[in-house]
Order: sequence, then structure tokens, then C-alpha cells
Amino acid sequence: MTAPSPACREDVRRTLAYLTAVGYGGTAMEVWQWLYRPSRAWSLEEVMVALDAQVAEAKVDVMQGRYALAGHGARMADRHERYLSSDKKMQSARWFLRVMRLIPGVRAVAVCNSLSHEMASEKSDIDLFVITRSRALWCVRFFALLPLSLLRRRPGHRTRHPICLSFFLSDASLDLRDVHLKPDDPHMAHWLLSTVPMIDDGVFADCIHANAWARELFPNAQSPRVAWYRRLACLRPLSWSLPFWLERVLEQFQLERLPSEIRTRMNGSTDVIINEHMLKFHTNDRRLEYRERFLSLARVQK
Repeated sequence: MTAPSPACREDVRRTLAYLTAVGYGGTAMEVWQWLYRPSRAWSLEEVMVALDAQVAEAKVDVMQGRYALAGHGARMADRHERYLSSDKKMQSARWFLRVMRLIPGVRAVAVCNSLSHEMASEKSDIDLFVITRSRALWCVRFFALLPLSLLRRRPGHRTRHPICLSFFLSDASLDLRDVHLKPDDPHMAHWLLSTVPMIDDGVFADCIHANAWARELFPNAQSPRVAWYRRLACLRPLSWSLPFWLERVLEQFQLERLPSEIRTRMNGSTDVIINEHMLKFHTNDRRLEYRERFLSLARVQK
């Protein structure tokens, strides 16, 4: 077997530190896809050689075809159960995607977080990222939350597959650099590039293009695609809108009813953002935690 390049080994090790930090690990293909700031372009074969060498040296664990740094492979033990749970959640979300398609102002809805990696546990929410037309954020949020509230399908309700709508973005400002952590935010880049659009009129490609900085961190990241057995859920939204005065009425109505924690934290950091271009309600934003864990693992494994 050809000896792996030291530079390739280092790039693979650093990438595994990140994938281990967020709890996903990765197949050989995923390690190649999510190479973090690689020193140069590596082939999949070169990455596989580097992985095999580090497995042989007991520096990397492999379980069910997924790799993680040594000592962290146990996290992959329930991979099959998480895949089955993710499939159930995808099926459960299909009715709501059809509802979202009918809401005026919706341009794209994407699955994100653990579900987009098919790593959702039974207790995980169905997390969705929504892109709207300009000056339609509050209208879309209101009409999206209405059926979820009536059917008690929001997080906090006693339901098996709660649907979480905590990130709305206007098509007038798709660049997320203003809310990413300085100097680097690997998790936001990874999050954005791994979201899976289920409803899209073409704006999702514009969003990825507007955030070219994310591909500087993960240059091999592939454009997300919906699996063939889920294509029925890949819908185009209807192109109609509501009057702007209704947007202002629904904005005031919802602002008055936001939880006190959100009102207290709004616009005080990059966790909770409320403005004319973005509604981001991440009260449990773990990006800093993931970055610190990643840097710690990267240092320890050297």
C-alpha cells in the first residue's frame, strides 16, 4: 500500500476532529467531502489511504463504515437507529412541506441540523431553514406556525416529531457573514452547505453563491440533493405574495408574543437576530461550543 502523504494525514486528522466534535463522524466519502481547509486538493483514494493508515495506528476508530478520532467511535454505535429515525421524521415532515408550499412569500424550505445528515435521534426536532421573499418574513412565520400550533406539533408539545422553525432569511440579504463567529465559524459553514432543500424555486443556489466564504472552509462540499425516494417532497412554491401592510401588522402581533428569553436576547449576539432580513431564534446556539471542542480535539490529537 502506498504510504499516505503527511500533509494529507494532517488534513484528514483535522477534518475528523471537526466531524467528531459535532458528533457525526463520517464515511470515507464524507471525510473527503468535508475536508476542512485542506492544504491542497486530495483525491478520495488518497483520503482513504490516510484513513486506513491512522486506523492501523489506532489513532482513528471505525464503526459501521464511519470514522471518528480514537476513543470517540462509540458515538457511531447507534448510527443505524438514527438513520431509521431520520427516515421517519422525513416522512412525517412531508405534510407540512406541502402546507409551506402554499404560503405566500415562501421561496425555499430546507431540512437542516442532524436530520440533514440522517443522524436525528428519536427525540430530535425536525429543523427547517426558510428563505422568503423580501418583506415577507413575518407573514411566512405566522402562517407556518399557525397549523403547527393548532396541531400541537411545535417543540415543547408532547409529540414524537416536533417541527422547529427558528431560522427565516429574506432573499434580499442572503449573505450570513454578519452573523458568523469571528475569526472562523466552521459549524455555520458546515450547517449551510449540508442543508437539504425540499422546497426551492431556485433561490437556494443563490444563497450558496452568496456565502462563498463557506466553501473556503469546505471546498469539496457537494451541492445537497434530495434522495430519489423523497423526491415527491421536493416541490416548487407558488409565486404569490401578500400586501406589505399585513407584514407590518403580523410583525407587531408576533413581536408582542415572543417569549421573554428571546426578547431579552434579541440582537445582543449572533444567537438571536430579529431585523428586516432575518429571524434567527437560536437560544441554544452551540456553534461556539462546537468550535472550542473541535480546536481542543485538534490539539490533543497532534
